Amino acid sequence: MPDVARFVWHVAENGVYVFRTRAVNTDYEDDYLTDGMPVRVASGYRQYEPLKTYTGLFRTFAHTPPTKEGIMAFAATYGLLNDPGKRKLIDFVDEEGRMGIARAEPLTFWRSQISLMSQAVELWDAVQAGDATTLGRRIVWKDVPGGTGVLYEPPRSEDSSRERPYTEWIAAPHVHPERLERLMRGDLVMPALYHIQSVVNANLKERVSVELVWDEPHTRLRLSIVPRSLIGALWLQFARAITDRKTYRRCEECGTWFEVSPGAARADRIYCSNACRTKAYRMRKARAQEMYAAGKAIREIAEALGSDEATVAGWVKEGT
Repeated sequence: MPDVARFVWHVAENGVYVFRTRAVNTDYEDDYLTDGMPVRVASGYRQYEPLKTYTGLFRTFAHTPPTKEGIMAFAATYGLLNDPGKRKLIDFVDEEGRMGIARAEPLTFWRSQISLMSQAVELWDAVQAGDATTLGRRIVWKDVPGGTGVLYEPPRSEDSSRERPYTEWIAAPHVHPERLERLMRGDLVMPALYHIQSVVNANLKERVSVELVWDEPHTRLRLSIVPRSLIGALWLQFARAITDRKTYRRCEECGTWFEVSPGAARADRIYCSNACRTKAYRMRKARAQEMYAAGKAIREIAEALGSDEATVAGWVKEGT
């Protein structure tokens, strides 16, 4: 099986910007996100390896609030989604009144991708957990002309006009009739897996390719899966999570999702990195010292912070 090629992405060091404007050769306005380079010429990019550095980044993306602020925060940390050649050209005026042109991505595209990813992840989690309640809300069997059919029912947001739901029919006499031969009416799991397959495949298409690439010593060619953009890498990461049945946890310090599957890391760890573990430790110690100064007993502090009395006593001693 081909492995995944080394994938490097870039993030603008001076952050991201949103402009309400028209893309070139369009007649309507939208909110467009750009990564700063066209706005501040002196800015630069930092590079990183998303799939290596953030093992659960697709889940972080799926849990990103689809608000302007939520999208900007994700883009400022991890970069824009599409390859620059796929972005729209926009005219803009910055806060200082300077006019310019930049490559940008509409927030409607971001919201659509967040919605698709979050719904697919929700369905996969329900399959993994045997969550019949969630599956029952999303997978619906109906009588249709010529027989029976099963469809996916997406959740409805407060502003559903922004979302373009998937093709809802999973199997029916007029849509994928070959699947009906493998399904029993009332089954929720197999239709859910068919739907996940369709959504993931549609979003991998044209964003991921299989290519011959050089190995790191540059001594031989090997067959590898190559993401063409960050959004392609996110869908690929999700696809591998499905095929390898990986499990994930959310960092208790920063909220980033990370892999805890056997062989990936300690299965009982609660922080995504040493930096987050160290930060959380320092904050707990500082909190213990504050509580002690406020008159709390060592035992009370230990219970509140989920620690032991000996550790708390040591923290308090350091602060006196």
